[in-house]
Amino acid sequence: LKLNPEYKLFVAIGDNWNRSKIVEYILSLVPQAEFVSAIHPSAQIAKEVNIGKGTAIMAGAVINSSTNIGDFAIIYTNSSLDHDNILGNYASLAPNAATGGNVVIGEFSAVGIGACIKHGVKMGSNCVLGGGSVLLKNCNDDELLYGVPAKPIRKREKGEKVSSHRSHVCLAPLVIHDDRAQKVRAVCVCAASGRSRSLWRGATRGRRWRGWSICTRGDSAL
Repeated sequence: LKLNPEYKLFVAIGDNWNRSKIVEYILSLVPQAEFVSAIHPSAQIAKEVNIGKGTAIMAGAVINSSTNIGDFAIIYTNSSLDHDNILGNYASLAPNAATGGNVVIGEFSAVGIGACIKHGVKMGSNCVLGGGSVLLKNCNDDELLYGVPAKPIRKREKGEKVSSHRSHVCLAPLVIHDDRAQKVRAVCVCAASGRSRSLWRGATRGRRWRGWSICTRGDSAL
């Protein structure tokens, strides 16, 4: 980055807390580092949607109007954020999860696979809503919830991982390429686990994410 200041960064690490720690570490080494958001070309994003820096929006995701997405959030495959939502910094919405309108999801919170949040509900910070659960009322910070309807199961500690799955962070030569400008737009910091760590490094060598849209902090999707 010091040799190539025009390069931007994208951190592709699923665990919300680990992602924040890697961002902090990078900024401690390179304070001037800039982060971009990556948006899959099949994602559907309405007008007046604001997207923070470092956010990933995966294939088939739907984001409706007047929604605000924080920094370093992840919206996974086929998930849906309805109108006037707020998704906090380092929060995530797992595949096929969905929210109603006017939902607030706090910082570092994770909505599990296929989970739903009723319109107007506020989910606190550092919460986890289990896969397939349905959240019908507001919840406090630092709660693990699951069930239909979802109920608090226990408190969560700051920095507690969403799952026990161990991963190792590696710098792979995976770049995000802007075909229109014919230049590299970002370098990706990736994570892999166990045996897949070496496979990931080999599989991604020289590979490019073509077609993805790249935007910087505060860009509106349209």
